[in-house]
Amino acid sequence: MLELILFRHARSETFSTSITDFDRDLVDSGIQDTNKVCSYLATKIDTPDRIISSPAKRALATADIIATALQYPEDAIETQAEIYEASLKNLQEIIDTFRMKDKRILLVGHNPGFSELSTYLAGNAMALPTAAVAGFRFNLSTWKAICQNSGQCFLFDYPKSDKHNKGAN
Repeated sequence: MLELILFRHARSETFSTSITDFDRDLVDSGIQDTNKVCSYLATKIDTPDRIISSPAKRALATADIIATALQYPEDAIETQAEIYEASLKNLQEIIDTFRMKDKRILLVGHNPGFSELSTYLAGNAMALPTAAVAGFRFNLSTWKAICQNSGQCFLFDYPKSDKHNKGAN
């Protein structure tokens, strides 16, 4: 059984001419949202074998929060430049390179690629808002065997889900 967890980076600074898209950092509400989702995530999955992040500042900051919540060493977070602005095809190529000894991998990245990959894997439309997580299980023996509709979505959460808003007016 293979597990792929996709975590879209949290809310970040607004794009402006004074900062590049790549260098945008998380805002306070993004940090709070990530912590909220990670509290839930930590009850649903074991520590991943690998956490791989886009090198963009907002994605790495999100990955650091995730690592802490899942008791994964922050210095072991890997970055992969291809995740930044990745298309569905790019993300498929990244998955094809995963090592077979790794059975649970968590990727931190961006839309639209992450929503497109989630839809592709699950076979139904999935939109990942900021700080959303989607987990997929595959009854496959290799990462390269992953294809359209091959994933069972076992986990989906985001900051404004009902799980986090019980009792809210």
